Amino acid sequence: MRYVIRLNNCSFFAHHGVFDEEGRLGQRFHVDAEVVVDASVTSDGRAIVGTVDYGEIFREIERVVRGRRRLLIESLALDIARALCDRFATVVSAHITLRKPSVPIDGILDYVEVQMSWPPGDGICNADDAVSRSAAHDDAIILLEPEHR
Repeated sequence: MRYVIRLNNCSFFAHHGVFDEEGRLGQRFHVDAEVVVDASVTSDGRAIVGTVDYGEIFREIERVVRGRRRLLIESLALDIARALCDRFATVVSAHITLRKPSVPIDGILDYVEVQMSWPPGDGICNADDAVSRSAAHDDAIILLEPEHR
């Protein structure tokens, strides 16, 4: 039996971003997580086996967000999705939406948002041909669309 657990608008203070000020001052990040759980039901139908504690999901997201600095929010979102799939055996996929309200853009907007899923869906190009890494850190892995290669 597969079902979805959603945690919406989990908020954390962390130090991600390309600019020195972002690393020094930090800022808020908001995470929506949707995980697909592959659990089973007991033979009498009265209990679910293999479910995931959503408090533990929150703590895993927090561990990643408050952990080491990432230059790109894309890298952070991907790392969260991968961590959830790695940490919980019954989580078969994770979809992460990450919002960064304080962005260095000369304009008025509420936030910048990225969405990442793990494992990647169909249509993702060969990672060997499409991986971009940050020159300053070895943590910014981005799969580029074909026209950007």
